Amino acid sequence: MVTEKINLNTDNEADVSPTLVSSANNLKRLKIHHGDKIWILPVESIIYFQAHGRYVKVFTAQGEGLVRKALKNLLLQLSPDSFWQVHRSTVINIDHLDYVYNGEPEKMHLHMKILPDAIPVSRSFSHLFK
Repeated sequence: MVTEKINLNTDNEADVSPTLVSSANNLKRLKIHHGDKIWILPVESIIYFQAHGRYVKVFTAQGEGLVRKALKNLLLQLSPDSFWQVHRSTVINIDHLDYVYNGEPEKMHLHMKILPDAIPVSRSFSHLFK
């Protein structure tokens, strides 16, 4: 498999190094900041992403951290087979989905395998689960 390097940061800040991507231009690993720590994790281990201002909060089984990139730019580099946008501010890894709860009319929530809290699905993305 041939790999190329891309920069995770659209602002070209010096502290964000390149990350390996597959030949299909999908990210394979992602650099995640949490306080003084930096994790380099495979994207398969990420449960979901949530927009947090100009950055993106990343939720994994080990905890959460930040990626210094806008959600819309990050979404372009993720595999559409595994990562689905379910809200304007949320992208989930479908491989970590446990079940979809559709109890109230027009209110759908996702329950991920490891996380206790439900993730709301906006009406504009609810067609993905019908």
